[in-house]
Amino acid sequence: MTHLRYATVPELDSMREALGDQVVYRRARHVIMEGERTVAVVDHIRVCQYAEAGSSCSESHESLCDDYVVSTPDLDHLVETARGCEGVFGARMTGGFCGRIVALM
Repeated sequence: MTHLRYATVPELDSMREALGDQVVYRRARHVIMEGERTVAVVDHIRVCQYAEAGSSCSESHESLCDDYVVSTPDLDHLVETARGCEGVFGARMTGGFCGRIVALM
């Protein structure tokens, strides 16, 4: 595997023991899944499936928190607050630790 962009989770799973470091494994899994989520969001928006696109955005945030470990409690609070607003289909952090989120409305 030379590029995570073209890798699959099963391929990554086959290398899990060789990676040794579970942080590296989880971050690589995030990168692979993020590529799949990005394609899914584009596909959903093209056919006006905004709730499904929003779900992918929300899954992205959860992965950024749990797998890539780059969120903060304040960002998580902003995302949860946005998700609770009427008309918001999904939300996620963006830009790393800078305190920004994006919401799909």
